[in-house]
Amino acid sequence: WQAEALAAWRDRGRQGVVEAITGAGKTMVGLTAAWEELQHGGRVEFIVTSIEFQNQWAELVKERFPQHRLGLLGGGHQDRLSEVDVLVATVNSARNIQADTGGRHALLVADECHRYASERNAEALDKSCFEARLGLSATFERTDDRHLDVLEPFFGETCFELDYAGAIADEVTAHFKIALV
Repeated sequence: WQAEALAAWRDRGRQGVVEAITGAGKTMVGLTAAWEELQHGGRVEFIVTSIEFQNQWAELVKERFPQHRLGLLGGGHQDRLSEVDVLVATVNSARNIQADTGGRHALLVADECHRYASERNAEALDKSCFEARLGLSATFERTDDRHLDVLEPFFGETCFELDYAGAIADEVTAHFKIALV
């Protein structure tokens, strides 16, 4: 499913949201898109919702892209995308900093992208810096419809969906039964 998701994202001009159930492997989709951007001389910014996620993404970047300069923004770190190849930023810090790619093309990967539709968090979404944009979410649609007003204009529409039925059919997740007691 991940290859299909990436193909759908590429077909939409490298803009869109991949919506897949928790635990299906959205992180690998983001890392693969990042690798492609780095291979073509670009920069990558990952935006995450917390310090814990920042640490997890940073470890994955170090492990998979050891030859590329990694920076952090948030949690006491003040690195800038213009100075590194890959920046992992918390949304609280990213929304206070003007993104700067140092003149290179760049990809923004937003983990838990449905959380960036709030008025304050939307300040982290800068169209002028990121030609390529990938949103990752298990629950993209919001009850306040801000996914339509804020997120779709920035990321584009959902380009790929993997629900529980598809994940079970593809053996991505364990089969389960629900019992009401």
